[in-house]
Amino acid sequence: MEPFSLFVAPAALGLLGFIEPCSLGATMLVLRHLDGRPAAARTAELLLFVTTRALVAGMLGVLAVLIGRSFTGFQQSVWIVLGLVYLLLGTALATGRSGLLTGWLPSLPASALAVRGGSLALGFLLGLGVPACAAPILFALFAFAAAKGALGAGLLYGFVALGVFGFMLSAPLLLFVAVPAARSLLEGLFVLGRRAPRLAGTLLAALGLWSIAMGLFVDLEKWA
Repeated sequence: MEPFSLFVAPAALGLLGFIEPCSLGATMLVLRHLDGRPAAARTAELLLFVTTRALVAGMLGVLAVLIGRSFTGFQQSVWIVLGLVYLLLGTALATGRSGLLTGWLPSLPASALAVRGGSLALGFLLGLGVPACAAPILFALFAFAAAKGALGAGLLYGFVALGVFGFMLSAPLLLFVAVPAARSLLEGLFVLGRRAPRLAGTLLAALGLWSIAMGLFVDLEKWA
């Protein structure tokens, strides 16, 4: 399960977050920030942006593990609660009601993403200010890292899992910068993005049922 929970699941959910409609809006802002620059400069700036966003997300994972450690000894309860959280987030996404859970999130104004902020600032702001439509996925991964922390997982676990998610939220941009013609694919992604919330919601709901079953029927010590 470790390779799946560390790499496969966060990467897949990061890609789903990338094609969410509101995430693609932020993507276009980043691409406009890079327009008009030499190819080498665009690549360097984008690598800085992607790396910064992944590092910020990774630090959120470290925080999640630290929070989870405060619940050591209550592993069964943590995984049942985690399952309920997954079910709530998954159902909200799948039914198009995620706005009820994320409507309170502050939106970053365009001025905060202005060119003068640079790629480092863009990576930091978008690392902390995940687009609202992708926030339920981030919350789910944060909760999972906290649950692993309750089982004794190290800080590196949280950093890697959330870092992979943050990386995949932006990594496809490297393709669009390296191959300018590929930017036309964004139009197709906008269409696909309309289905992403339902797909992510179904996946999270299934994981929620699995987590509840783990908390009720499995000796969780072997999953630490």
